Amino acid sequence: MDTCSTPAAHRLTASAAIALVLACASNAQAGPPNAPTGDRTLDTFLAAPARARADFFGVMSRACALEREEPGRFASATLPALQRALSDWPTESRYLASAGGPHDFTIDIEGSPTCMTLARELWISSRFMSAEAMRLLFHHPALANLERLHVDGLRVAHTNLSALTESAALGSLRHLAITQDSIGPDAIDAILDSPHLASVTSLDLGRNFIRSEGVAALAKNPSASRLRHLDLFWNDLRAGDVVALATSPHLAGLTSLNLSSNALCDDGVSALTGFLHLERLDISSDACVVRTRTLVDLVVDPAMDGLRDLDLSGLPLRDEGVTALAGGDGPARLGRLWVKGAYITHVGIAALATSPRVRTLESLNVHDNPIMDAGVVALATSPHLTSLARLYMGGTRVTHVGIEALGGAAFARRLEHLSLSGNGLGPRAATSVAGLDLPGLTHLDLSMNVLGDAGIETLVYAPSFQSLHMLHATENGVSRQMRSVTSRSRLGRRGALWLSL
Repeated sequence: MDTCSTPAAHRLTASAAIALVLACASNAQAGPPNAPTGDRTLDTFLAAPARARADFFGVMSRACALEREEPGRFASATLPALQRALSDWPTESRYLASAGGPHDFTIDIEGSPTCMTLARELWISSRFMSAEAMRLLFHHPALANLERLHVDGLRVAHTNLSALTESAALGSLRHLAITQDSIGPDAIDAILDSPHLASVTSLDLGRNFIRSEGVAALAKNPSASRLRHLDLFWNDLRAGDVVALATSPHLAGLTSLNLSSNALCDDGVSALTGFLHLERLDISSDACVVRTRTLVDLVVDPAMDGLRDLDLSGLPLRDEGVTALAGGDGPARLGRLWVKGAYITHVGIAALATSPRVRTLESLNVHDNPIMDAGVVALATSPHLTSLARLYMGGTRVTHVGIEALGGAAFARRLEHLSLSGNGLGPRAATSVAGLDLPGLTHLDLSMNVLGDAGIETLVYAPSFQSLHMLHATENGVSRQMRSVTSRSRLGRRGALWLSL
């Protein structure tokens, strides 16, 4: 029987019903003799310049189909060729997910799919996964090369934590995320003390509400000394918890810390200066009222000199804080700065743009700040913003005037991602965007504007967007007829166009 013509529900065993649907790849003719694998479908995906997750999904779909058809040939010829061809693909691209999205994958646990050894990152979300299926999955030898594992809402701590902590198959893991699981102190200790997870240096326990008891377990466990990244997003933490983390000798080596969506307040933010080696810090969306003065004191403290990545979104940084950040006492080598909804105007943006310290800045997010055209012009005319590749300016009240200034920016030819969502932009602004010379632009977000049919048509057929992989233009008052027309455009045929009525 042809498994590709059989409904997925009939092909999966009970233990395999942990994840989603593996799209059966179409049969393909062999490629040219000098192709990486000799299979036309595989080689098409391998040749994709973006090396995106969607490309890897295509590789995996075809590879696993070939393994089912000819397991001997796959093991002896196709798999080694794929391993060579994928050797320089980044880990984040060699990713499979099971959260209900378009690139979701089924793992046939009992079928021993060797093709799964090509994956480096796996994201699983299922509230209906049995303890037996969980153990079969985590102990499966096909996961031996996995470097990043994210399990969301599996209730591992309540049903079968040992499936993780006793698995010799997970010895290559560097990053482990267990989120929405209500993990307690005992589970934290079991994870940290597992000899099979000894290579994990990045731990994400977001949305577990570990509270002070969980923080105490982390702070007191000597095995936590190997951690370099710790994510405690949305865990109902308070200022005292930050003090416990910052004064723990076992967490002194942390270089990356996410404490967003907690309630740190002024005292908790001030306690962050106890971390002496941070390169990445995220304290966005704090549930407590934090004073601007406290934020200024934090960003100019010598302990923060090594920061490369800073997220203060949702906090009242204001122009005063941005000016301090751009001044002589702030971090000198920031590569990523996210200050969404931080009460910043064009005054603060001008201070940032005129500072030589922004030369290293590659990603800037000023969403939901009223910087208006004056702020955009300040960024566009900065002689120092030469490395910027990602610029997010949704909800900033920019018009076609500010947009047109971007064309002359020092970073124009480097820009890859640009967001102008939620700015009330109409057809005239669409013409301004389409006229920009941004040869490296791959992602453009113009959602939640008022572009209408005329604006969308201008953008979709703009000759300047040859490198564009994604045009996000939902919620723009587009008619059904225009949606049908644009689906046949170059962007539409490539699946790079997101529209909604």
